[in-house]
Amino acid sequence: MKKGLILVVLSIALITHLSCTETLDNDAVVLDESIYDTAQKVFPDTVCIFSDTVLSSHALMIDGRYAVLSMDDRTSYFLKVYDTETMMPVTDYLHYGNGPYEVLGASVEITDGRMVVHDRINSVVYQMPCTDVLVGGNLIDRKYAFMSNEVLPYGDGFVALNPYWFEDERLGISNGEPRLFFSDGMEICYDDTKLRSNTAMDADLLCSSPNGRIAYVDRYCPLVEIYDDTLGLVRKVFGPGTEMPLYRQNGDINIVWEELPLTTWQSACADDDYIYLLWNGIKDDQKVERPQTYMYEADGEEKDLLLVVLNWEGAFVKAFRPQGLTSYSVLSVGDGDGVVYASSVDSDMTHLSILNYRIF
Repeated sequence: MKKGLILVVLSIALITHLSCTETLDNDAVVLDESIYDTAQKVFPDTVCIFSDTVLSSHALMIDGRYAVLSMDDRTSYFLKVYDTETMMPVTDYLHYGNGPYEVLGASVEITDGRMVVHDRINSVVYQMPCTDVLVGGNLIDRKYAFMSNEVLPYGDGFVALNPYWFEDERLGISNGEPRLFFSDGMEICYDDTKLRSNTAMDADLLCSSPNGRIAYVDRYCPLVEIYDDTLGLVRKVFGPGTEMPLYRQNGDINIVWEELPLTTWQSACADDDYIYLLWNGIKDDQKVERPQTYMYEADGEEKDLLLVVLNWEGAFVKAFRPQGLTSYSVLSVGDGDGVVYASSVDSDMTHLSILNYRIF
């Protein structure tokens, strides 16, 4: 792993002696597991529950009333916008397929006041201001030539995860690559002769243009990193868990997992005031096997998850224990009114609901 992750390994013996927000040095903060004991339990209000004919397990709120649903039915549109008061669809975007303005393997997020869709298979990013989503505005599409698991429009170009970044003391490997890079879309900013690591790395990228900040939120390591708008590191945030993934080298090609890692930061969203992070920490034995794909997936039962709030300098603000969430829950924010939204599915995976938590 990168030096920041090596620091976690070296500091594990120390973490139990640190408070939940103690600063290790000018760049690092540790969230101790005792944060669970001080986190405030919060109960949701139900915004809406969709019928079982709405085939989706992922919804993002954009203004307190409308929800963008990522549809699981791959015969129609990838995104549908619903009015959560009337429960009627308002508009849709990006049909499934391989033609113009169609997607194959896409994800959607709301960040920096925009709806951003990343189609990894076709190496294209679509974006639109949230203010235009409800009126069926035009998505702006931009292709890119590099390889990356996570790409975010930033300024006139992109910020992206480096598929060749890897440092792991146990394996004795240091690729000497930066974790993130800027590109105009055509510029390739890594050395592809090195071991490829994107087969074992995944993260969310968030940004706040007014703050000049970019957040890296790791899905499999207990790590968040805050960068400025030159990709200078502002602060590392470790924890609240300490378990690290184990990797192995797959010949001279890439890095893979020795075993399926736990999910750390399950979901993340942000506004210009705060970063909201949903900590999972589920281990392999809490997952169920899908033999047909030789993969694992979490069950749909309610989990005791942790909602951690940071500011854009990486300082700890507060922690909560939101009730009613599962391993499929996804966070989003409204109008900066102290409300965090979460979509969730019931235990039989048939009904999508949207909950809100008033935390400030």
